[in-house]
Amino acid sequence: MKDIKGTLSISDLFRTSNNYTFLIGAGASMESPSNLPSAREIVKTIVELCTPDEYIESILSLPSLKYEILIENINNISRIDPKVEFLDYFDNNISPNLIHMFIAQLVINGRGRHHIITTNFDYLIEHAFSNVLPDNEKENIIPIITKSDFSTFENIDDLYKSGKFPICKIHGSKKNIITQTNTSDSLITDITSFGKNRSEGETFAIEPFKKPLVNNLMKGQTLVVMGYSGGDDFDISPMLRELEELKQIIWIQHSSSKHPEIIPISKNQDFRLIKNKNLNSEQLVMELSDLRGYDNYIIKINTLQLVEVYLDALLLKGKLKKKSILKNQYTSNFEQWLGNNAVYKSIIIYEKYYFAGNILSDLGEMEKGLSSYKKGLLLTPKSNQKEISLFLNNIGTFYKARGEYENALKNYHEVLKIDEQLGDLQGKATALNNIGSIYYAQGDYENALNNYQEALKIDEHLGDLQGKATDLNNIGMIYKAQGDYENALTNYHEAIKIAEHLGDLHGKAARLNNIGIIYDAKGDYENALKNYNEALKIAEHLSDLQGKATRLNNIGMIYNDKGDYENALNNYHEALKIDEHLGNLKGKATDLNNIGSIYYAQGDYENALNNYHEALKIAERLGDLKGKAATLNNIGMIYDAQGDYENALTNYDEALKIANQLGDLQGKATRLNNIGSIYYTQGDYENALTNYHEVLKIAEQLGDLQGKATRLNNIGMIYKAQGDYENALTNSHEALKIAEQLGDLKGKATDLNNIGSIYYAQGDYENALTNLDRVLEIYKKINLPNYIKQTQDNIEIVKKRMRM
Repeated sequence: MKDIKGTLSISDLFRTSNNYTFLIGAGASMESPSNLPSAREIVKTIVELCTPDEYIESILSLPSLKYEILIENINNISRIDPKVEFLDYFDNNISPNLIHMFIAQLVINGRGRHHIITTNFDYLIEHAFSNVLPDNEKENIIPIITKSDFSTFENIDDLYKSGKFPICKIHGSKKNIITQTNTSDSLITDITSFGKNRSEGETFAIEPFKKPLVNNLMKGQTLVVMGYSGGDDFDISPMLRELEELKQIIWIQHSSSKHPEIIPISKNQDFRLIKNKNLNSEQLVMELSDLRGYDNYIIKINTLQLVEVYLDALLLKGKLKKKSILKNQYTSNFEQWLGNNAVYKSIIIYEKYYFAGNILSDLGEMEKGLSSYKKGLLLTPKSNQKEISLFLNNIGTFYKARGEYENALKNYHEVLKIDEQLGDLQGKATALNNIGSIYYAQGDYENALNNYQEALKIDEHLGDLQGKATDLNNIGMIYKAQGDYENALTNYHEAIKIAEHLGDLHGKAARLNNIGIIYDAKGDYENALKNYNEALKIAEHLSDLQGKATRLNNIGMIYNDKGDYENALNNYHEALKIDEHLGNLKGKATDLNNIGSIYYAQGDYENALNNYHEALKIAERLGDLKGKAATLNNIGMIYDAQGDYENALTNYDEALKIANQLGDLQGKATRLNNIGSIYYTQGDYENALTNYHEVLKIAEQLGDLQGKATRLNNIGMIYKAQGDYENALTNSHEALKIAEQLGDLKGKATDLNNIGSIYYAQGDYENALTNLDRVLEIYKKINLPNYIKQTQDNIEIVKKRMRM
């Protein structure tokens, strides 16, 4: 039994004296005669049955389409199969295969030496035990499924001593096939269930109540992994990383080969020696070898061949009962069976368009998603008002994304009207949130907050935790926009607790991102990056490419603020690749604007303009007025920096017109501020003050404390330029109070720097130096090398002046 490609043999790894725990994945049940479908086959069948013919190919071709994402949509969002009836396929009399039979026989013979953990929802391991055990012992088969089971049977040794044979079904099961008990609540089938009941900071780890039993099953054992890729289940890889008392891992990597290729993996092994660097299993095994320090092995072979030719002879001495696998063989395949299922046969055509629209939109195919929604809306009978409101809501969301706020509001108000007529409080709360989001985008924070708070009252009345989390998040966004970071964080943290409780990973990632934005605004870059990276990790696990691009952009902005332009550009370019891959033009425009901002900071105005102009073309193509205004503003900043004030003002004025058209007060404030800066640079202090005071009024109207501080600083600099140092200091000190109130370290540094410059202009070098020393202390605390160097240079200038 020597390995034909190396010096190790299967007999070197599998010995009768060793204790084994088998981790069994879906691949093990695909072998004949079981012939269960792969996750990809399940996805393909569901898409073909649940979507209109014209969208099937588009959806199946999406690289980010995963089993868990599809099932979450069909189960929780589109509600086509709320009871996950597709899993009832496993109730059929499907025969176990040789892999199941081998494991059952080995565990029975071992009587406590060998264990089983499976992620599978089928009952083939239980059937294998039933085929091997005599009738009077079948009641000793113990599937461990529910939370109560994991607690009751935690001491695994006691089970074996009493003649029991446990099967740990770590992702749950629809029922206990031995006792015929319904255990549907245990199922971990989709994104939501993967995120439920985890400990804080362990989004993808197994639930805490499962850990004691799992640790007992792994302690001192050699883990044999079969039928598992290392990347399909969100919680298994993190679970393996936590196992400190495991002896060794032997990972069976299924291939077409009948001859084993054994790859030893040792601590600190060079990853370049691994042939296929794209396989999750090889990367994971290398990581575990480094983490735990023990040697692991990957065996590439046909799994059925491994069991039949090698493991049966080595561990069972050729006594595997092969004949019993032919009993009760089931012949109908999954596609035929599901096509005859009542739920899937009765899907109405407009439901298919709604489902397709959700999948396409979720995975970045926005235009196709909108097309599907519109077609579905036309096909929905007028009597089905609730379905009509769902389509209108999603269409409104599309218009919102394009900055077509009037069309978005029209759809959302129509939805609100329908939900009020139907007495649908939950629908009404959603509509109020969406209406609030339009007011928020326009900078009308008062109306936005009113809508969000009304929605919160409804959701609290209904006990709707998901809705409440959304409301809290939205209210937090208002406080953030107003510069009230403390209240913003309070709302975000309350929302994130709910998301963790519900297992809402998308929601958790969004809240983490928003918390990161708060820390970013405060200059607390360490905590900002921590939250952004955690949100990024979730997006990567969910295959949420759109979310990943957003997090990469935010991380890039941190590096930009820190003056680390290389890392900023790397993140922006990675986001750009994703958005180009998704065909997400709006995201691409954001990426281009961010890349342009780096070139602008580096003084490379030509490349900055090239990126800005490309972003402008996209915004114009999409009809994205808000995006167009932001890009025009950026172009204006280039001309401003080049001293071409005429072109700068032209772009700022055009951006200002759009802000007025949209009713975007925040955008209007930004444009007026920039126009004011042109007048300031030109020495036209009267017009500069007029603009800055108008901006200050908007900030006060919006309750935007951070914006107010910025405007006070600008006004202070005008007075300084005019030699009115008293008014200059008054405004700068007022700005400083706001920064201290907000905990905004970077803003505080800016204010102190301005105050220092005013004292310097007065010839009060001692006070100037005192303030600059405080500025330097802040920049060192938040680690901004460029600002540190600049402040140190300013301190030297003051000291030099003091010596003269």
